[in-house]
Amino acid sequence: MKFNKQKREEIQQYVIDCSMMRYSLQQTIDFLYSKTGIKISEAMISKIRARIKRDAQSEFNKLREDQFEYHYQFLQRIQELRKCQQIQYDLYEKSDSDFVRHNCIKEYHALTISLTNLYLDLPSISFIRLNRTENGGELQKALQTEQSEQQQQ
Repeated sequence: MKFNKQKREEIQQYVIDCSMMRYSLQQTIDFLYSKTGIKISEAMISKIRARIKRDAQSEFNKLREDQFEYHYQFLQRIQELRKCQQIQYDLYEKSDSDFVRHNCIKEYHALTISLTNLYLDLPSISFIRLNRTENGGELQKALQTEQSEQQQQ
């Protein structure tokens, strides 16, 4: 069967979910059918699992070999959490509903904890020498920008 990119990614995510829930092959087939209405063969699921494993290995190797990429991804997660905090804050400000405002506060708090944990982990990754890659100078600038933004707040 041929699927468009969006459908392939959806099926792949369901296979990942099934793996995390430790579903058997048959349970995975049934789960995929219930979610997508598509009957996928055991062989196809095995191929998807192999691709997931290969992609994960490739990503791990990329992060292990390129310290800049690791730092970059780490800083990206920090930026994502900060953006989510801003969205929660904006939603809080715009809402008149006490229920929505209460949930915004809860989500903002959870995001703050996650962000704090990342900041606490930052020194543990700083031992990676910044000049080991060609992009070390760019990383140094990104780290300095991040630090100056923190000081301004």
